[in-house]
Amino acid sequence: MREALATPGDDSLRHWRRVNLGRFVAEEHYRLTLALADAGRPEEARALLAAADALLGELSENAAKDLREISGRTAARVREAGRGRARRVTGNGSLRAAPPPAPPRNPR
Repeated sequence: MREALATPGDDSLRHWRRVNLGRFVAEEHYRLTLALADAGRPEEARALLAAADALLGELSENAAKDLREISGRTAARVREAGRGRARRVTGNGSLRAAPPPAPPRNPR
């Protein structure tokens, strides 16, 4: 992608800069990272978070400012996933820490 943006061969680069393509790509990386963390895949989440953070570092200050909230939330979620804290989606779509598993029943 970097090569295509470096030498687009036409005037499309001007268009992509105008619509903040990099910001959208970075935001999607953060959203995918959250999904990996929620799916219990911390290694993949950490790798994708590193890529998202690298993209964030390439953005203009204004574009990066728009992603501060999701980047911070994602980093915190990946840290949680690394510690093995599962999460579940509630009825309103928000995420909450999953309750601890119930103790085993005593069969009689």
